[in-house]
Formats: sequence, C-alpha cells, structure tokens
Amino acid sequence: MATRILIVDDEPDIRSVMRLALEARDYVVEEAGSGDAALARHAAGERWAVVLLDERMPGLDGLDTLRALRERQPGALVIMVTAYASIDLAVDAMKAGASDFVQKPMTPDTLRRAVSAALSKTSGDWVAPPVPATGTRAWEVWTLNGFQIVDAGSAASSTDHRFEVVQGRDGPSTPVAVAFTAGVVAAASKLAGRELAGDAAFWARQSGLALAEYVWTHASAPPHGRLVVDRLSRGLSRAAADAGAA
Repeated sequence: MATRILIVDDEPDIRSVMRLALEARDYVVEEAGSGDAALARHAAGERWAVVLLDERMPGLDGLDTLRALRERQPGALVIMVTAYASIDLAVDAMKAGASDFVQKPMTPDTLRRAVSAALSKTSGDWVAPPVPATGTRAWEVWTLNGFQIVDAGSAASSTDHRFEVVQGRDGPSTPVAVAFTAGVVAAASKLAGRELAGDAAFWARQSGLALAEYVWTHASAPPHGRLVVDRLSRGLSRAAADAGAA
C-alpha cells in the first residue's frame, strides 16, 4: 500500500517543490494550505503516514496545529518545517510531539531523509521521546533534518559524551564524541559559581544540545566523528548560570 504524506504550507510553490521531491520516491502526496484545512481533513477521517507541517502560517500556526493533531492522534508522525528555527524552537516542537524538525530551504535529499527517519519510528503508535532533561541519561533520541541523535553514554570523562547519529531509515550510523575544552569548562564553572567538571548529567545535556545545533546548522554529522566545543555559547552560559542557582 502506498505511503500517504500530507504537506501543510501556505505557500503553493513550496508545496509543489516538496511534492515533486517526495513523489520521486513513489510517495502519495497531498496538500493543505493551512493548519485549519489540515485539521478539517483529519476530522473528516483522513489519515497520513507523515505530515509535513510549516511552522509559520496565517491563522493556526504550526505548533498549535501540531498539538491539535497529536491530541487527536497520539501516534501521528509530524515533521516541523521552518525557515526561522532555533534549537529552543526545536525543543518546543519536540515537547509538542514532533518527530523531526527540518530547516527551509532544504534539499530533496534532506526532505526524503526526514520522511524516511520518521517512518522508521513507527507503525502508527510512536510516542514522542522525552525532551533532553537533567538526569542520569540526559539525552535519549532526537531527530533533526532526518538525522537521529541517539545517546550512547559517557566517554573518557564527565565532560565528554558519545552519541550515534543515524541517517534516515536504516541509513549509516556515525559514532560521534562530543567534548568540551578545559577553557570552556572553566568558564562555565565560573558562571555557575561552583565546579562543574564532575557534573556528568550537566555535560551530557550540553553535549546533546551542541550536537543538535551542529546537525541543525549543517544537516550532517560532524566530520571525523568528533565535535569539540571550544567556546562558551549563549545557551551554555545560561545553563551554567542556572546550574549555579539550582
């Protein structure tokens, strides 16, 4: 049976480009010009294997449409598509149940990889994984631009962490080690007002966020399977300050 996909976007030209990219892989592609139109079709009984949902639209925006779809159908696979994204927005989308977050403009390969990765998660009963949070396993599974980021555990020290970055559905898996330089650890500890070098849960979370930022920006895994964080980003600065206040 053919796989049905719904594209929800208020721009007809974008819908057309996405449709052509997916029809080239024999997906059955349908379109809706707004979140309200997509929800009306869902209420009438239509279902799709994957919904590609624009984040910014007139009327009901993408996040509200996502929440409504997931409330009606908890197993719905919804890929958020946006030209205005940040990792913070991606976190909000994951909390609302998005299965992936894809950046506009995207290549046909990125779009198809995202759909493939989404389809690999379910036969219809997938529930969104937990958003990264402080704990012994600070990162479970996240998907950005069709790349699944899977926690593989701590590495040589508490400030190092290992992941698997999986490309698409049954695609190649790349081991990635994320490490923070001593200067970054010292600067974060200064902001926190306490020593953070031994806080494995803190660095696991920050490692996941750093890797997610890389995958989001570059739509690829880091080269040579290693990402070294050598500067104190705004997000890491905030996290360190929050860790000190906790």
